[in-house]
Amino acid sequence: LLGGVERWLRLAGDAIDPADAAYLRERRDGFASAAARLTPRLPRGPIHGDALPRNVHVTPDGPVLVDLETFSADLR
Repeated sequence: LLGGVERWLRLAGDAIDPADAAYLRERRDGFASAAARLTPRLPRGPIHGDALPRNVHVTPDGPVLVDLETFSADLR
Protein backbone atom coordinates (compact mmCIF):
# COMPACT_ATOMS: atom_id res chain seq x y z
CA LEU A 1 0.00 0.00 0.00
CA LEU A 2 2.69 2.47 0.91
CA GLY A 3 5.54 1.15 -1.21
CA GLY A 4 4.61 3.34 -4.15
CA VAL A 5 5.88 6.53 -2.51
CA GLU A 6 9.55 5.75 -3.08
CA ARG A 7 8.92 4.64 -6.64
CA TRP A 8 6.98 7.82 -7.37
CA LEU A 9 9.72 9.98 -5.81
CA ARG A 10 12.39 8.16 -7.79
CA LEU A 11 10.47 8.68 -11.03
CA ALA A 12 9.91 12.36 -10.19
CA GLY A 13 13.66 12.86 -9.89
CA ASP A 14 14.63 16.53 -9.65
CA ALA A 15 11.07 17.65 -10.42
CA ILE A 16 10.15 17.44 -6.73
CA ASP A 17 11.61 19.67 -4.05
CA PRO A 18 13.60 17.72 -1.42
CA ALA A 19 11.50 19.31 1.35
CA ASP A 20 8.32 18.05 -0.35
CA ALA A 21 9.82 14.58 -0.68
CA ALA A 22 10.70 14.60 3.02
CA TYR A 23 7.14 15.69 3.86
CA LEU A 24 5.67 12.83 1.80
CA ARG A 25 7.96 10.32 3.51
CA GLU A 26 6.99 11.65 6.94
CA ARG A 27 3.30 11.38 6.09
CA ARG A 28 3.82 7.84 4.76
CA ASP A 29 5.70 6.78 7.88
CA GLY A 30 3.08 8.34 10.15
CA PHE A 31 0.30 6.56 8.32
CA ALA A 32 2.18 3.24 8.44
CA SER A 33 2.67 3.64 12.19
CA ALA A 34 -1.01 4.45 12.77
CA ALA A 35 -2.15 1.57 10.55
CA ALA A 36 0.09 -0.88 12.44
CA ARG A 37 -1.71 0.02 15.69
CA LEU A 38 -5.18 -0.73 14.32
CA THR A 39 -6.99 -3.78 15.64
CA PRO A 40 -9.30 -5.48 13.14
CA ARG A 41 -12.88 -5.96 14.33
CA LEU A 42 -13.66 -8.60 11.74
CA PRO A 43 -11.76 -11.76 10.80
CA ARG A 44 -10.12 -12.11 7.42
CA GLY A 45 -12.69 -12.70 4.75
CA PRO A 46 -13.72 -12.08 1.16
CA ILE A 47 -13.19 -8.63 -0.31
CA HIS A 48 -14.73 -7.78 -3.66
CA GLY A 49 -13.02 -4.78 -5.21
CA ASP A 50 -16.01 -3.94 -7.40
CA ALA A 51 -19.12 -4.96 -5.42
CA LEU A 52 -21.70 -3.12 -7.45
CA PRO A 53 -25.28 -4.32 -8.02
CA ARG A 54 -24.38 -5.37 -11.57
CA ASN A 55 -21.80 -7.78 -10.12
CA VAL A 56 -24.32 -9.61 -7.92
CA HIS A 57 -26.47 -12.22 -9.64
CA VAL A 58 -29.47 -13.44 -7.69
CA THR A 59 -30.06 -17.16 -8.18
CA PRO A 60 -32.66 -19.49 -6.66
CA ASP A 61 -29.96 -20.50 -4.15
CA GLY A 62 -29.13 -16.90 -3.20
CA PRO A 63 -26.86 -14.09 -4.38
CA VAL A 64 -23.61 -14.87 -6.21
CA LEU A 65 -20.76 -12.40 -6.70
CA VAL A 66 -19.27 -12.28 -10.20
CA ASP A 67 -16.48 -10.24 -11.82
CA LEU A 68 -13.80 -11.52 -9.47
CA GLU A 69 -10.68 -10.01 -11.05
CA THR A 70 -10.29 -7.65 -8.06
CA PHE A 71 -11.35 -10.20 -5.43
CA SER A 72 -9.14 -11.16 -2.50
CA ALA A 73 -9.33 -12.59 1.00
CA ASP A 74 -7.84 -10.31 3.64
CA LEU A 75 -8.68 -8.02 6.54
CA ARG A 76 -12.07 -6.37 6.18
